[in-house]
Amino acid sequence: MYSFLKVGLAESTCVSVFPGNSTAGASLNIVDLSELGLERGVTARSTIQIMGALAETHGYYDAGDSCHNDESSYPNPDLI
Repeated sequence: MYSFLKVGLAESTCVSVFPGNSTAGASLNIVDLSELGLERGVTARSTIQIMGALAETHGYYDAGDSCHNDESSYPNPDLI
């Protein structure tokens, strides 16, 4: 994903044992943070600083796309 200022952002997902939780008051996931950071940032550094500040202010939650509900679906069950 690139902004009009040519600031690029990539996200990689790996197996996670942390469940998604937006009920604790957190309102932003990685997609939201990425979009807002790229809209507002003029450099890579400022984009990351913006994303961090937004996560601290509004809370971050995992959207659940990287979570597995079934333990048998983990590539390595020893991670659980």
